[in-house]
Amino acid sequence: MLPMFSDDADKLLVRLVFQYAQQNRRVEWSTVARKLRRFRIIKTTKELETRLRTLKRAHGNDLSKFPPCFFNSTRRADSSSNTTPSRPRPLFLDYQAAACLLRSVFGSVTKTDVQQKAGVLHENAGELLPQAVAVVINIIGPVRADDVFLDIGCGIGNIVAQFALQTAAQRCLGIEIRPQLCHLGCQLINRYALVQSLLKKVVLLEGNAKDCGISAHAPLCQASIVYLNSFLFVDDVKMLVLQELCALPRARFVISTESYCPRHRPSCRNTFCTKWQLQHVIRGPASWTNRLIQVYIYERAK
Repeated sequence: MLPMFSDDADKLLVRLVFQYAQQNRRVEWSTVARKLRRFRIIKTTKELETRLRTLKRAHGNDLSKFPPCFFNSTRRADSSSNTTPSRPRPLFLDYQAAACLLRSVFGSVTKTDVQQKAGVLHENAGELLPQAVAVVINIIGPVRADDVFLDIGCGIGNIVAQFALQTAAQRCLGIEIRPQLCHLGCQLINRYALVQSLLKKVVLLEGNAKDCGISAHAPLCQASIVYLNSFLFVDDVKMLVLQELCALPRARFVISTESYCPRHRPSCRNTFCTKWQLQHVIRGPASWTNRLIQVYIYERAK
C-alpha cells in the first residue's frame, strides 16, 4: 500500500524541492526529509522521491509550472495547531539559476512582439544579455538591501527581473514608453512571481522618461542604481535624463551603453562630470547586434 500524503505535505515537498531546482542542484533527499519532520511529516527518502514522481506525472516535470496552490501558505500537518509556517525565505539566485529562470519567463517573446513602429527608432527595444548584466552586478559590488534599481527604457523588463533575482535590492523598477511592452512584461513577470517570490520586487511603469519627474516623484526618485540604454534616445530626452540623474538624491551608480563625456579631462566643467566619475568600461553581448558593445559604469563623485 502506498504511503498517504496530505495536501499540505505535497505542497511542502514541492516547495522544498523547487529550491534545489532554482539553484540547479541535485536534491538532497535526506535534508528534505529532515525539514519535513519539523512539520511532523515523517517519510523516508524513498517515499518522498516516489511521491514527487507521482506529482510530476500529474502536473509535468517543470516544478515552476505547477499550479499556484502548491506555493501558497500551508498549515502544519499537526491539525491541533493553528499556527502556519512561514514561506521558506527566498534565496538570491546565482547567475546560472537566474539565467535559467529568465529563459522561462521571457522565452516566449518574439521579435514581432517587441518590434517598434516604422520610423520610430527611439522606441526600439533591445537589452544587454544576461551575461553582461551579471558582470555589471559583480563589478558594482554588493547590492544593499536598501538599494532600489531603476531601468529607464526597460522594454519588457529583462534587466529589471535579473536584478531582482540576483541581488538584494529591495525594489527593482522599470519605466517604459511603449504601453504594449510594459503590459507584456508585467504579465510575464507576474505569472512567474507566483513561484519565485523574488520577482515580486519588480515594478514596471508605463511612461515617458522626459516628463515623469524621475528625480522628484516616488518611487523613481528612490533609485540608487540606474541603468539606461540611451544611445537611441532623442537628444532632448537624453539631456533631460542626464539632468535627472544628477539630481537623484540616493543614486550611487549609473550604468549606460553610452559615454556621456567622450572627451573628458580633469578640468571638465560638464555638469554630469561634476556629479559622476567613470569607473569601469566593459564589453558585453546585446540583443540587437552580434558585436560586443561597451557598457560604462559611473559612480557618484566623492
